[in-house]
Amino acid sequence: MNENGLKLLQFCALEELTIMNTCFQQKDKYKNTWKHPRSQHWHMIDFIIVRSSKKESVKKCRVMRSAQCETDHYLVRAKIHLKPKFSLTKKQNPIHYNNRCLLNENASQLFRNRLNLNAANNDGDQNVEAVWSNIKNAIPNTAAETLEKKKTNFSDWFDESDNTIKSLLDEKRRLHNEYLRRPTKENEKQLKNSRRKCQGEIRKIRDEWWRNRAQQLQQYINVGDSYNLYKGIKAIVGPPKRSLAIIEDENGEKIKDQDLRLQRWSKYFDNLYNQEAEIDENIINLNIPECTENINDNPPSKSEIAAAIQRIKNNKSPGQDAITGEMLKAGKEQ
Repeated sequence: MNENGLKLLQFCALEELTIMNTCFQQKDKYKNTWKHPRSQHWHMIDFIIVRSSKKESVKKCRVMRSAQCETDHYLVRAKIHLKPKFSLTKKQNPIHYNNRCLLNENASQLFRNRLNLNAANNDGDQNVEAVWSNIKNAIPNTAAETLEKKKTNFSDWFDESDNTIKSLLDEKRRLHNEYLRRPTKENEKQLKNSRRKCQGEIRKIRDEWWRNRAQQLQQYINVGDSYNLYKGIKAIVGPPKRSLAIIEDENGEKIKDQDLRLQRWSKYFDNLYNQEAEIDENIINLNIPECTENINDNPPSKSEIAAAIQRIKNNKSPGQDAITGEMLKAGKEQ
């Protein structure tokens, strides 16, 4: 016991907290977390503290001596039984397919043939909703039969070199366990050398990975391939982060209250749209000639619809029907 330990106990007693490290009967080596480098005495200076009313939910608390945290402190782990108050229903996300394979003529022809079979029961007597329902089901079913699922690739240098790094970590773990069994100077020296080697090799793998990625992105820039450029950047940095919804008043202070936020929005739009404007009556009294051009408001022809479909941009997110522009283009006459 020292002064800091006494302060900790007083704080726990004041706030109705419980230190879980000593609530279970186990050996001292599973309770001590740090060894003094000179006196070689073991101490307990890392704790897991919970509310006294919730201490029954902690089933076990012990030191994990075999965990390698690259520090002279041992890891403290607790098993806690929690009962969730509610469960969220997982939303069914649409399936994304690899539409780039439709650029191949053979794959596009196979897609059209399957689409012709799946949408063969379209009769001319059906109404528009029935025809659209049939098409909406036929295109995704055809895509599921002919196209591959789009693979989300957000792997980094650690994931791509998993086997190499795993072998280095296994060797370091073996020497660490050997040092725990026989804490001799020779085993300690081998463990330090293994740590040094592991850190050096992992740094080389990381630097080589970043060098290759930079060269690949530079090649995309040189040839003007913006699609693969932004795709490669997104694969490295991950999905975009949404900005925080921070609202400030006229003085630049952040507004946290919900009612004040609504008032700020109301005042902002009131100043934005309700502005004074000068009206020139001479312009209003001018004789504006009537439009004599006949506007064609007939339904679009088949060729106009086909041309409009071909002008749809690629690589865009589909709607709720999961039908992309590439699928509509690949269907052609079908």
